[in-house]
Amino acid sequence: MRVGAIDIGTNSVRLLIAEHNSGGLNKLVSQLRTPRLGEGIHQSGYLKEEAILRTIEALREYREILNDYNAEVIAVATSAVRDAKNQDIFLERVKDETGIDIKVI
Repeated sequence: MRVGAIDIGTNSVRLLIAEHNSGGLNKLVSQLRTPRLGEGIHQSGYLKEEAILRTIEALREYREILNDYNAEVIAVATSAVRDAKNQDIFLERVKDETGIDIKVI
């Protein structure tokens, strides 16, 4: 079984795809993008449109990689999304544009 984990942080978005085998996990892919999703959030309380677009673009790239590896996806978002007043809009747009469901932790 192949699983992809996406970590959406304040500045970076990471992807790790691994395959489970009898010896444990075998790392297949590791990617890092820095769309700076949390840019300005401490001043306004909102995710900026430009930052949302950059993050969605990174997630589109990751979706293609996940599809190429036929991997299931688990995606989490941390501080910037958790604190954003427009969290629901961001999560909905990501789902609509990439098919990725994000859990906010």
